[in-house]
Amino acid sequence: MLSFVRKLGVALVLVFVILFGFQNLTALSTLVRFRFDYYVPGWVFVTPEFPVVFLLVAIFLLGMLVAGFQGFYESLARRLDIRKRDRRIRDLEREVAELQAQLDTAAPKPSSASSRAATPEVPLLEENPTL
Repeated sequence: MLSFVRKLGVALVLVFVILFGFQNLTALSTLVRFRFDYYVPGWVFVTPEFPVVFLLVAIFLLGMLVAGFQGFYESLARRLDIRKRDRRIRDLEREVAELQAQLDTAAPKPSSASSRAATPEVPLLEENPTL
């Protein structure tokens, strides 16, 4: 179902791009020229004439390039963060294992008889009438 919706969305975008192109055919075929004047003698740059549609395509491709670099940067940052957290988890698990080994070797487990003898009997409130 998701692939159908995705294909339908792509088809709708293509239809809108084609309709935009046909409705603005004269505006998109208008020739433009850019002039860069830096007010320094000999530093005037003029581009050759080209249709506006080339400018729109170039801007679109530049946006895709910038988005690709941003996605690559975020992916790289996420991957580095995951590696750092995995390393921290591994270190903490190793520390827990060492502490558990120290605990197991340092104090033997008390038997149930000796633990009862170590704890004194405390009378309940109902048994002690002075309270």
